[in-house]
Amino acid sequence: MLLFSDKVFLRKLISLLFSFALMIGIILICTAILSRVTILSPSYLTAQMERSGYLVSVEEKIESDFISYGMSSGFDEEFFQNSGIYENIKEDVHSEIGKMFAPLASGPDYAQLHDDLYNKLVSHIEQQEVQITEEIDEAVKYLVELFQTAYAKEISFPLAGILGGLIESARMIMVVFIILGIALIIMPIVVIAKLNPGSRGKSTFPYWFYPLSGAALFFAFLSALISISGMIERIVILDKGFYTFVTMYANGILELMMLFAAILGLIAAVLSINYRRKLRADV
Repeated sequence: MLLFSDKVFLRKLISLLFSFALMIGIILICTAILSRVTILSPSYLTAQMERSGYLVSVEEKIESDFISYGMSSGFDEEFFQNSGIYENIKEDVHSEIGKMFAPLASGPDYAQLHDDLYNKLVSHIEQQEVQITEEIDEAVKYLVELFQTAYAKEISFPLAGILGGLIESARMIMVVFIILGIALIIMPIVVIAKLNPGSRGKSTFPYWFYPLSGAALFFAFLSALISISGMIERIVILDKGFYTFVTMYANGILELMMLFAAILGLIAAVLSINYRRKLRADV
């Protein structure tokens, strides 16, 4: 037969084990939320693109390609700068990103781009009072094909095919995290409350404080470790614009991890202050 002291020890041990499970549940739920607003969010990705200047670098590359091809074919630089063919670059890049998160989504309308380029080039030639012969028409069509190929290459997101598959897998993993997280939060709360009734919550304080502070330390330590190690800055990417985007994208996730750590730490601190007030009130 268990003595009273043995029962108390067993109750505390079980409560600590469920408290640890509660910490895991908090970490899983926070990880799922963090993933939902970052790696699983197209708006986060496009926002980081604009902040990092990646879209500007894409526009500059496309403009450089167009002017290079055009001038080699007898078109002046001013025509390409004022032609308006760069107006949809941002929208088309966002469409390419959308396909990563929703494979069935429609991408950029390259057929429309082809027709617009062809019509603008033909119109420009006619304005120069040059007759459109079959030979010139074939040359214009070939030039349009070059433009379209260069345009599609520049607005396409690097490794989009691979990342699209990873995003879909991440979605499934996060669903599992949410289910496990909810179970590991609800069950420990119920069990700990039943094992430690009364005392105005003072007896259960450690079992709420430890999971919250432990989860806060987990995110703080992980984000600090990644930041101090410099592994993000050491990523090898030759394209300067894409490198800036990737580092800013990753650092944005680290900042949110630190924010999660701060929020969890703040909740733990509030619980601690409330606990001490109750102790002083009982003295």
